[in-house]
Amino acid sequence: MGKNKGYGSKLNKIFSRRLILEEYLRRQADRNKVVGFSTPDFPAQNDFINDPSPFILARCSRRSGKSYGATLRLLKDAYETPNCSVLYIGLTRASVKRIVIKDCLLPISYEKDLDLTPNKQDLSYTLPNGSVLYLLGIDSSEEEKAKILGQK
Repeated sequence: MGKNKGYGSKLNKIFSRRLILEEYLRRQADRNKVVGFSTPDFPAQNDFINDPSPFILARCSRRSGKSYGATLRLLKDAYETPNCSVLYIGLTRASVKRIVIKDCLLPISYEKDLDLTPNKQDLSYTLPNGSVLYLLGIDSSEEEKAKILGQK
């Protein structure tokens, strides 16, 4: 009986080590996951998303996908640059919640399996690589703006 107990204990240790290793490998795969941010049906939007210029201007009509494209661009930059901060500024906090979160960020996150961690208090989303997407309405208090705009 004593030998079986020792053998079972060793099996438990091996099994738990295997579980820990599998979890570690899964997390590494998540960190190294390649996410495609291009939209195959919209070449003009792809040009906007993939443009390497630091300053980009998009002159578009209504319903042309500006918010969606800008959200894709911010997420692409955040995924390609670990531990960075990206900022989306909208007219009001309510419009950012209604347009960006509901119509852009959540559908993109679901479609591309991005594993974003939300902070609904300060309207931020943390990516698995440590980057953070901050959403801000310009109607926010000066104190709230300073918290975000004071960062690198």
